[in-house]
Amino acid sequence: MRGKNHQSALTLLSLLTIIALASPALTGCAQKMSQDEWLSKFQPALTVRVCESGYLQECFGFSTEKCETTVASATRVCFAELRGEMPDDMSGSGGHWGQKVGSCADVAFDVGFHDHKVDSEKCNDPNAWL
Repeated sequence: MRGKNHQSALTLLSLLTIIALASPALTGCAQKMSQDEWLSKFQPALTVRVCESGYLQECFGFSTEKCETTVASATRVCFAELRGEMPDDMSGSGGHWGQKVGSCADVAFDVGFHDHKVDSEKCNDPNAWL
């Protein structure tokens, strides 16, 4: 069943992706940055931000370890899917591609785990986790 729970999970993960992208190392840097270098900075930033929020632990029953491995895995899979579309030099376009990778990870997460979400007021409110 997709509806309010689906929307709130996607909204929260999208917001956390945007927050992770606020790092100057990921947005517009003056030095050339390869795709692999960009991923090596983006994946940990997103993983830390999502898992520090406690959302996946409280609303899906994830351990911290499962949160970290799930977010990192979804990020890697989505990066691999989008890699061919990305420029070789990621400097100046990290924010754009971070949103694309984050959105892809949101969808992958929803497909894999939406049936396990706790239906509570707090879990249905993305603003409760920012």
